[in-house]
Amino acid sequence: MDWRTLTALQNNPDPRLNIALAFRELAENAGKIGTLNITPDLLDNLMGDAPAPSAPDAPKPTRR
Repeated sequence: MDWRTLTALQNNPDPRLNIALAFRELAENAGKIGTLNITPDLLDNLMGDAPAPSAPDAPKPTRR
C-alpha cells in the first residue's frame, strides 16, 4: 500500500500534517507547476499554533 494512503488512514487530528503532505507533493512535482500562490493567511494558520524554531543555544522565551 502507498505511504500516502497509510498516512491518510491514520486519522491524525492535526490538519497541518495533511497540509504538510500536500506541500511535499507540490515539491515533488515542482517541475510541472507553472505558477503557485500561497497566501500569507494559509501560512499564518499553519504556523499559528506551532512553537517557533529556536537555535540550540538560544535562551528559552519566558511568558509574562
